Amino acid sequence: MSLNANGRSWTEHDTVVEAVPAGETAPVDVRLVASCGSPCHASAHLTGVIKVGLIGTVDYTDDIGKGHDHITNTRYVLDYDAPPYIPLTTVHWNSPLKYRCDDNLAGIAGPGCVFPEFTPTFIVSRARYGAAAALIAWAQRYMSAHWGLRGRGKPLTRLAGTAAANKNRAVICQRAWKPFGPWTADNGKVKVADSCDEYPFAATNQSGGGSVASGAACVQLEAVKTNDKGGTAAKIWTDVKPMGKPDYNAKCVRGHIPLTLNTAVGRDAYKAFIKAQRLLGSDPFWLAVS
Repeated sequence: MSLNANGRSWTEHDTVVEAVPAGETAPVDVRLVASCGSPCHASAHLTGVIKVGLIGTVDYTDDIGKGHDHITNTRYVLDYDAPPYIPLTTVHWNSPLKYRCDDNLAGIAGPGCVFPEFTPTFIVSRARYGAAAALIAWAQRYMSAHWGLRGRGKPLTRLAGTAAANKNRAVICQRAWKPFGPWTADNGKVKVADSCDEYPFAATNQSGGGSVASGAACVQLEAVKTNDKGGTAAKIWTDVKPMGKPDYNAKCVRGHIPLTLNTAVGRDAYKAFIKAQRLLGSDPFWLAVS
């Protein structure tokens, strides 16, 4: 079953992989029947003599309403017939995984479906995002919480709603914050505004905005220029370093990062990830820096 993350319809493909005949019955004719929880609808198309290699499909569509989501699985019934014998039992089972359909990614995407038991990984490239990715990598390596780092920390969880994220951002990035002057390189040909970058993200439930009075309580980092000429900010400011002595048990990390790198990760890439994986409020995800 390959779900459609950007639509209401998808198809499941089924194949009989083992059939062991026993007893005196003639060849057994079967018909698969499938159903799923409302407002999901399933229509099965698998009929014939049961044998290895018999194939069929189940077509699904979901009429989930805007602003709603639901989780269901598929219930299968295998009707069978072998005249002149009369079936005395019913063959039925459920899909081992449940799936979730929603139309609840306001402002990001329309309806779609995913397997909520799967925890996806948000991959952030240092080659593409430079110091913004380096800030995350530094926090995951050195901070005791190891936010979002598989094998050492716990998953991050999405905080849905612009207002909630803005509240966190205001605490971390508007209190006790003084921006640097513009970041410049290549004799002034490259010029980028400074920005306040935070990790964990404001749009996660792990943001320090809910547990500190201001971003001054976070570990402070700043971007490091490793090349003067690189064409893009990601190739010029590729690393970070602490400002002062870091408290590795702090609730957050705050950094002076060139604005284009900050927004490319926290706004553009994260939003695209939410859409692709259909992360709803409190859905978990891992984060890996490549």
